[in-house]
Amino acid sequence: MNTLDDAVRPLALWLLNHALHSTLLILLAWGIAARLRSAALRGLVWRVAIVGGLLTATVGGLAGNEWSRVELGSPVAVGSSTSSSAALLALEVVPGSLEGALDLSAAGTQGAGVAGDASPSLSSWLAHWPLAVVLLWLACATFGALRWRRARRELEQQASRREPLHDPRIRARLDEVLRRSNWRGPVRLSMCASLPSPIAMGANEICLPTEVSKLSEAALDALLAHECAHLARRDPRWLSIAHLVEGVFAYLPLHRLARRRLTVEAELASDAWAARTTGEPLQLARCLAEVAEWMGESPLPATVSAMARRGSELVRRVEVLVDGTPVDPAPRELRTFTGAALLALIAFACGAPTVGENGGQRALENEDRD
Repeated sequence: MNTLDDAVRPLALWLLNHALHSTLLILLAWGIAARLRSAALRGLVWRVAIVGGLLTATVGGLAGNEWSRVELGSPVAVGSSTSSSAALLALEVVPGSLEGALDLSAAGTQGAGVAGDASPSLSSWLAHWPLAVVLLWLACATFGALRWRRARRELEQQASRREPLHDPRIRARLDEVLRRSNWRGPVRLSMCASLPSPIAMGANEICLPTEVSKLSEAALDALLAHECAHLARRDPRWLSIAHLVEGVFAYLPLHRLARRRLTVEAELASDAWAARTTGEPLQLARCLAEVAEWMGESPLPATVSAMARRGSELVRRVEVLVDGTPVDPAPRELRTFTGAALLALIAFACGAPTVGENGGQRALENEDRD
């Protein structure tokens, strides 16, 4: 068993570091995002928080920040230290009597033995903490990955019934949106009768429900611009990554919060991108309300971002559009903020606290084992 513990110990330490760093990053992201007006910048902060722990746990473990290391003690030496303390106490209490010292030392040793015998199972379990940590992670990761895969399968089953869309009117409106946004590269259009909402899929596909044929040209422009924004921002890929990270580390509840915030900010940022491209935020607000009517109570897989899920967030998005054009950062500003976020993450990786083991106690355990 000790050999197995040693084999999984590096992974156990990495998991503890990831849990610590992810928690700190998500809490930092919550505070920083609350001070940003742009949904695109807030979404970038949440992206860094979701995947940043994977990087910082690895870098921190390799760098070995001694000044910020949180050392784990070992329960193996508890019995010996207790008996030694008892013997020293005996010699100190009765310094003039060798017989008294021997009696008290024997009593202390016997008492330590009783205490040690009282909890041998606890000490043995604590001695195998690396294996326990890894087994807990494997159980949670398996459950979470299966949930993620089930959601992906639901989307694949719905999307498998889609067909290429060749409607010249819709194609013309998409080409106009792409021209206004200076989009480079092709965008595929498809239609699926079983989908209640338009969704962006993969790197360059927009799948539309059959109801889009009823929209006016202005509403169609707003809808297509919103979905193009998701493609431009790579939201389908990031949302899938966020769901996967949430599933693999299901024992960290803050990842669920981070994924939800990322989903909300992706919709707000796409609204801002679409409003800037079309120049008609009110038309987009009307389109959101109409798409919400299409959806009704129809379920969509959790791994996709629906254009207009019902709820308080939809009301908030409509209010932002009605009050005025939402804040959409310029590409240069977004690139600058991205660079600053990456530098901050590197600094965090080098200076964040890390979980490690007491080197002296590990050497003592190895000597005892030999």
